[in-house]
Amino acid sequence: LNFAFSTSQLSQWTGGRGLYVEPVTLGERGINPEALAELLDNWTILRPGRRFPKALFTIPAFHNPTCGSLNTATASAVYAIACKHNY
Repeated sequence: LNFAFSTSQLSQWTGGRGLYVEPVTLGERGINPEALAELLDNWTILRPGRRFPKALFTIPAFHNPTCGSLNTATASAVYAIACKHNY
């Protein structure tokens, strides 16, 4: 599945405020930790000139349209990545 970003209202809201939404692909259990780590670990190469993200917005339970929910292993992996990058 590749429902990387499905909330168009959020994109419209953030764009008008000078904020940017950066999609991250989904795995079987929500946000893909490997994709998130790859993006954040290589931010300056992948997104030159863009400010480093300051927040992570994810839907941990009953994601629409996939109905997926994070399991403990995926949530722990995402948390570890967030800690590594001082979130």
